[in-house]
Amino acid sequence: MKRKLVIGAVAALAIGALTVGFAREHGPGGHGGGDFFGGPGMFGPQMLERLGDKLELSDEQKTSIRGLMDSARPNMEQMRDALRNNMQRLHDTAPDSPDYNAVVASVSGEAAELARRFVTDSSQLRAQVWAVLTPEQRAKAQQLRDEWQAKREERRSKWQKRREQRDGAPPAGGPPPAS
Repeated sequence: MKRKLVIGAVAALAIGALTVGFAREHGPGGHGGGDFFGGPGMFGPQMLERLGDKLELSDEQKTSIRGLMDSARPNMEQMRDALRNNMQRLHDTAPDSPDYNAVVASVSGEAAELARRFVTDSSQLRAQVWAVLTPEQRAKAQQLRDEWQAKREERRSKWQKRREQRDGAPPAGGPPPAS
């Protein structure tokens, strides 16, 4: 039970970290990822350019935001690397190993601390970037976030309906399948 809880916490942290993306450069064809306006998280260079166009950021604002992102990058990369190392440590330790429980305890504690640091640091960065925006840009950013969330919910709903149809489960609130 404890192992499932730890693995779940580590997986949730990994998924969260990968979902919101880290502030780092990407090679050709890469993407910045992240839901900057939707919660704690950051975006990469391409996301900055897309949002810069939509929010009509000035060159000065773009430079300021890039500076904030560049300052945050080393710390975020350190957290990402620590997360990977912890996941690898847990993966490399067999459940029948004499030190398995100690590794699980260590990794779970470190995962909790990494999650706390990630949420705190990325939220602070988000607030710093938000402060660079004008009131009009903030309103537009909120509108973009709301549109993104609506699209995400629509995709989630469609996925859920397909899953229910595939599995033969009744749609939420609907009648059971005929026998």
